[in-house]
Amino acid sequence: MRADDKITQIYGKGEEAGSGCWWHDRNEMKKLVEKLLGSGSSPAGGVGGLLNLYQAPCGSRLKICQLCGNARSCQKLREMGFCENAELRVVNRGGAVVCQILGCRIGLSQSLARSILVAPAE
Repeated sequence: MRADDKITQIYGKGEEAGSGCWWHDRNEMKKLVEKLLGSGSSPAGGVGGLLNLYQAPCGSRLKICQLCGNARSCQKLREMGFCENAELRVVNRGGAVVCQILGCRIGLSQSLARSILVAPAE
């Protein structure tokens, strides 16, 4: 799978694709995705493993690969325990995504959940 296809799968099509990321540059995002897809031992678990938290099925155990919000949002997420390499479980998904992380259940908005790139936990 090409990096552009994976970016479209994660963020959608059009000019706004990737605009929610802190780098605000699709080329920078493409480099990150190519890096994650390029190595067989990537934290994304290969081509099919990388997705945003909103796409993750309920009950799945996941590992956070990258936070893609603005600097302030990323800092707030890290303060709540949503750090790179942290493991979590999706409890429920509807208007908000409810996750269990560090023994707590936390609800995130759809847009915030879409800014967290995850892969299946090993």
